[in-house]
Amino acid sequence: MSAFTDYVRNVFGRKSAGSLSIVQIVADIAGASGAVTLDVDDSSPEVTIARATTGQYTITFPGCQTVAVVGAHTLLAEAVGSAIYFESLSASAGTGAFETAVNTAAATAADPADGSRLFITLLCGKN
Repeated sequence: MSAFTDYVRNVFGRKSAGSLSIVQIVADIAGASGAVTLDVDDSSPEVTIARATTGQYTITFPGCQTVAVVGAHTLLAEAVGSAIYFESLSASAGTGAFETAVNTAAATAADPADGSRLFITLLCGKN
């Protein structure tokens, strides 16, 4: 039985990591304001994503004992891409925060372009 009741046990790792589950967050950016909408059909259950301010986003996922970012990418809707930089990630709280920034100006937070799509994959472990 998986540690996450709504998840399938599909990853095996070291025994001390517990039952490992892949958590996926897929979202669409709509409009110049960077408004984000979770794609519930392509995302894992019990996850959320929200925009806090320009280029700043938060996520929630089922709390666990260990968490690692497997990937965080933007499918571009323009020629200049937005990269995702995680700023915090808490396994026990099941929360995270990240910044999106234009690749050519990585120190400056910027919303992804209208029509962009965000893909975040986490590996969560729970005994």
